[in-house]
This record gives sequence, C-alpha cells and structure tokens, in this order.
Amino acid sequence: MMKRMKKESGKGEARKKSKKLPTVVLTAMLVSLVMTAFISVAAANVTSFTITPDTGWAGAVDAYSVVVNTTGFISLTITIPAGFGAVAPTTGGEEIARVDLWDSSGYYGYAIFTANNANPSKKVNVSTNIGGDIATTTQNIDYSPGGITSIMSPFGGPSEATLTLPTVSVDGSLVLSLPASIVLTNVSVSIGKFVQNPAVAADYVFTADGVPEKVQLTGVSAEEYQQMITEPIDVSKIRYKFTFVDEEWAAKWTNEILYGQTETKYSIAVYLDRGGYVTGVDLERWGFPITTIPYELAEQSLKKLPPT
Repeated sequence: MMKRMKKESGKGEARKKSKKLPTVVLTAMLVSLVMTAFISVAAANVTSFTITPDTGWAGAVDAYSVVVNTTGFISLTITIPAGFGAVAPTTGGEEIARVDLWDSSGYYGYAIFTANNANPSKKVNVSTNIGGDIATTTQNIDYSPGGITSIMSPFGGPSEATLTLPTVSVDGSLVLSLPASIVLTNVSVSIGKFVQNPAVAADYVFTADGVPEKVQLTGVSAEEYQQMITEPIDVSKIRYKFTFVDEEWAAKWTNEILYGQTETKYSIAVYLDRGGYVTGVDLERWGFPITTIPYELAEQSLKKLPPT
C-alpha cells in the first residue's frame, strides 16, 4: 500500500514537472524572440544612405542634405569625418537645420532648428511637430571644433540627438536615441549654409551605422566660376592695364581681364563682350590649362572685381 502511494505520488510530481517544462521553454523562447527583435531594431539595418553638398567645394561654407533609410531603429549613429566644421550663425531667426522623420506607417513628424534671437551663436530654438502636437524649446549649442551638443525632445522623455563636431584630426558624430516605444525607419536632414568644408579637395567618407557614403570635395570649375561673377563688369574701373600684377585684376585687352598669383602660379582669364558680360573663363597653372582652382582663390579674386 505504501509502495503504491509512493508510486502514485512520484507520478503526480512527474506530471507537475512535465506541465512546468513547456512553460519554461515557451518563456525562454519568448524572451529570445523579444531580445532578437530588440537587437535588430536597436542596431539599424541601413538600406540606403546619401549625403549631398550644395556646392561640394573644398574650403567653402556649404549646405547639405542627408537621407538615411532603414528597416527600423531606436538608435542611429552617423560619423562625420575629421576636417569638417560648423559656422555659428550671427543673426537670430536663421534656419540652421530641419529634420523630417518617418516610421513604418508613414510620415512621423519634423523638427526645425533656428538661431535664437537673443544669442544666435550659443542657443538654438527647437520647434517640433509630431502628428499635429507642437512644442518649442530653447537649448544650448556648441559650434566649436570638438564641441558637444545634446538636444532633448521638447516633449520631454528620453529622445535625444547628440552632435559631436569633428576637429582637424578627430572624427565627429551624430547619434539619435529613442525610447523603445518609438521605432523610426527613415530620416531626412537639411542643413543650411553652416557647414565648413575641409580645405583639401579629396573624397571624405561618412558612415551611418557602418554603411559608408563618400562625399567628393573639389575646386571651382571654369563654368562654376563664371556663374559666381556679378555682371556686367566695367573694365574702365580696373586700375592696371596691359600688365600682370600679383593678386590684382589687370585689363589685358578691352575684352579680357586677368587675375593671377605669383606664388601658386594660378591665373584666371575672363573674356567679356562689349557690354561687360562674360563670354568665357580660362583657368591655368604654370601656363597650362587646368579644370579647377581652389575655392579660396575664387572667392578672393571675385571680391576684387570692380563694382559695376
């Protein structure tokens, strides 16, 4: 009798254990699935990444457009190559940047960053519209090399964008962090003319969660230089005639003016019609034709053109 009771008791415990086992397995599977889903969202799967400068001139202060498309993220890191910088606005109300956001269901909302009227170089106004809900705050901003700026959501909560500006030798970054309840897919950033391009013409590589995007910075072409000239040009106001003068414009003929640098051996020839309108531009170095000149030289020479 006692043996039967022990056997039945043992069977009962076995049945209890057998009921507990599926529960434990299911719980482990559920945790595993949740963690897998969280990890795949936290580390964004970037499907496309593009960065487009307005001019793409090395040494210029430029505007930029950035687009990142993903399968979903709550954290996204964009690296910024060393050598890039930021130019602080001097006038309040200037739009520094606009960020547009999308989630899996469509357009999510936007944030607009404008220079603060009272302190444009140190503070920024952040205006957001998320699904019709609008909020605005004023926050601190650091435009210096290596400067770190953390922008918090005007609605409160853990949403944050942290910008670390590069230095001459150290890369910077932009990190977007969201609460687990918000999963975004796509981000578009339009930056006004506040980005200081590196002075050296070269290819610069940005990354979005490890996905690279190359930005090519070049000099100013003859066609681009011609578009930068304010017309018409009054040749009679050019002081020097028929002779080369270092870093000054000289009227070689009534229909041709010349600017050059003795040290670098660059020269710019601008051809004009009788009304002072530009018909063509030639670029040379050491007397040989070239395709581009440094942006600094283009800007310097244009500032010395006589007023019309």
